[in-house]
Amino acid sequence: MLNQLLTVDDYKQAFTAIRSQMTDGHKLMLKAHYNAPAQTITATGLAQAAGYENYNGANLQYARIGELLANHLGYLPPEREDNGKPFWSGVLASGYWKNLEGSKNNSQREWQWQLHPQVAQALEELAWV
Repeated sequence: MLNQLLTVDDYKQAFTAIRSQMTDGHKLMLKAHYNAPAQTITATGLAQAAGYENYNGANLQYARIGELLANHLGYLPPEREDNGKPFWSGVLASGYWKNLEGSKNNSQREWQWQLHPQVAQALEELAWV
């Protein structure tokens, strides 16, 4: 499992190495995720934090951060079930579907990202949050 493979020191070293490749939007999303209740946020919340038009931009850019980290560390994350490609965002967080408040069925739900504890601690120790 990812959480058992990458350590706080791995993340600190990788974040430091990729810092110059990270955009302001990347940094704003990481801060918002860290500061979210239970360090859990939706892609829409990430998009709002970074000023992206919608969750699609946030998903793309969050995956980009994960890919930069993974490439630096020589780590290949598990594949996505829907398309067989690496699950880059999983380098930063785990996720689950949650029905929207008041929803009585699964048609109104949103993906919840929960920041990996090692990522949170690395961001703290680097004084990025």
